[in-house]
Amino acid sequence: MLEHGLDQMKRKEFIKRAAASVGSMAIAYTAIGKGLEKGLGLGQAYRSVGRIVPAFIARPAPTLTVNRTLPFGRENYIIDPFVMLDHFGPKKVKPGEGIGVGPHPHRGFEPVTFMFEGHVEHKDSLGNTGLLDSGGVQWMTSGSGIVHSEDMCKRYEGEGGMLHGIQLWVNLPAKNKMASPGYQNIQVGDIPVTTLQEGKVTVKVVAGEGFSKKGPARTFTPILAFMIRMQPGTRLEVPAPTHYNAFTQLLTGSLLVNGQVISGSNLVMYQNDAAQVMLEVPAESETEAEILFLAGQPINEPVFSYGPFVMNSREEIEAAYRDYQEGKMGAITH
Repeated sequence: MLEHGLDQMKRKEFIKRAAASVGSMAIAYTAIGKGLEKGLGLGQAYRSVGRIVPAFIARPAPTLTVNRTLPFGRENYIIDPFVMLDHFGPKKVKPGEGIGVGPHPHRGFEPVTFMFEGHVEHKDSLGNTGLLDSGGVQWMTSGSGIVHSEDMCKRYEGEGGMLHGIQLWVNLPAKNKMASPGYQNIQVGDIPVTTLQEGKVTVKVVAGEGFSKKGPARTFTPILAFMIRMQPGTRLEVPAPTHYNAFTQLLTGSLLVNGQVISGSNLVMYQNDAAQVMLEVPAESETEAEILFLAGQPINEPVFSYGPFVMNSREEIEAAYRDYQEGKMGAITH
């Protein structure tokens, strides 16, 4: 849903702005995570914290401001295979307020939207339409190319409402970057839920296996994705194989990390030194914590990105723009 400021452009304007600079402006990302286990206490019960990344403000669309935690730093650090993470909201949408993203292309990765609260309407060049409701997930494979749009639905026109969620970009291996595009509209009722500690902790398993559940999302590489809610004074052990890079995105509430309390939109990245992560919400917290936990097997390939495309080289980025200009990624006709 969040597209680096390119979402509202018409095709000719989009190409005109990009053509002169795409080759020199393509961003080379620096993957971190895989080597963090060196020199650490392998065999310990829980993963060590590698770093805490506070969000910075980004404006990927004219009507939307987000908290961004990936990529971060001057080196454009990513946590392989996760390329970008934007946290939008929680925002009270006024009746009739327009928040949406018009038709725009993607290639080479999977844009995933976790809707913690709110509603968004989806359309794409494959002919898909769908309503993403509170608690649901939209897992889209851009592959060789797709054009899609996401707009506020009619439910906001009369009374408005809350909008709160995450958009995540999951990289695809080089061998799958030109795969056929696809769309998974995963409704809240399709996501298995585990309730723990007398209802004080709930875990929704979106992708991978954990907490005796298997998530419905189909992925190209091994991924764990858990939507978690924890009440004050609770702790939770989360599985994370040591060869997976893992992190927690805090949305609301607070967590106890390395003896300090963090609140608001922060990313906590873990070392690869154990097969579990311990999450803990301070007893003095006044609200529950909303958390997105992600872990994935690294792809270990070069990553170049520009605008809405994520590829392995500048040349492939240039080819993506040409193909979009020539209409090879299709168009929304419904």
